[in-house]
Amino acid sequence: MIKDAELIICDDAHGAEQYVSDMWTVSASIFNNVALYESLVAGLRPGLSESQMRVILDRSSFAAMEMADVQGHPECIDNTIQVLDQLQNGNAKYAWKLIRKRIDCCLFLVSPFEVAIRPLIPPTFKHVPFANAKQRIYMSATLGGESDLLRAYGILKLHIIRAKSEQWGRRYVFVPGVYTSEEDAYKIAAQLWDGMKTRRAVVLAPSTRILERTLSTSKHPKSDGSS
Repeated sequence: MIKDAELIICDDAHGAEQYVSDMWTVSASIFNNVALYESLVAGLRPGLSESQMRVILDRSSFAAMEMADVQGHPECIDNTIQVLDQLQNGNAKYAWKLIRKRIDCCLFLVSPFEVAIRPLIPPTFKHVPFANAKQRIYMSATLGGESDLLRAYGILKLHIIRAKSEQWGRRYVFVPGVYTSEEDAYKIAAQLWDGMKTRRAVVLAPSTRILERTLSTSKHPKSDGSS
């Protein structure tokens, strides 16, 4: 547990949103607690339309996610409180204690495999070790606008410091084998490599054997430390 931190550094800040919100997220997975999942879905049923229920009951849709209308159907909130107040253990019980008094301000997300109840913006200001730190640094190699970080970390403002040196934020993904023969793909890749002013590349291959064959067949120089 973090106590009395003067400086908190968050590396890869854009990838940490889920980990930040987990502290205030009540989650019930069909794989870990099917009884709790089914009880929550049943309690939220008044706030889900028929089309939403069809999506939720379709186990073939892994990416589906529906949001229950608990504001229009306040009985959903009452049902949820009744179910979650009976929790005896687990991470959901801890998160439930944190959000119970403000459950009406939370999102109710339902998928074919999980129910998640969480605030739209994590209330990090209530987590004293984080809120009372004298300085917080959020590092990111792909920093665009600041709104995503503000929402993800529940903060009001940021002072952005951008690196002054030349950066490598843009990437060009080239897959010549998709539209040409294997032999021509080697030639095209070699020509691109030879024409690069700064030679930095990552070669992705399905196996070491294919990678070694590609490097030996192409004209890529292998002695300059590139991958």
